[in-house]
Parts: sequence; C-alpha cells; structure tokens
Amino acid sequence: MRRFGLIGYPLGHSFSKKYFTEKFEKEKIEDCEYDLYPLEDIEELPDLIKSEKE
Repeated sequence: MRRFGLIGYPLGHSFSKKYFTEKFEKEKIEDCEYDLYPLEDIEELPDLIKSEKE
C-alpha cells in the first residue's frame, strides 16, 4: 500500500484527509492511504518513519 499524508502541528484545521480519502475512492485508487501525522517536533520524524515501515 502506498501511504501519503500531512505532517505538522496542529492539524485540526486540515481538510486533506477527507479530501484525499474521497479522491482515492472516486478515482478507484485502491492501493493508497492518506493520514494526518501530528508531530509537534521535527525530531519525532525518524520515529514516525520507522513505525510506518513496520
């Protein structure tokens, strides 16, 4: 599965998860997923990447 997403903080205002989820469904793209990744500190990024690979 291909994973896409938005990294940042805060993400409560973002409409991107809903937008891309609907876009993938509308276009019948079944091998993609979009998530929000609320990271307060860029130093958390390596842990996020590691957890996504597992």
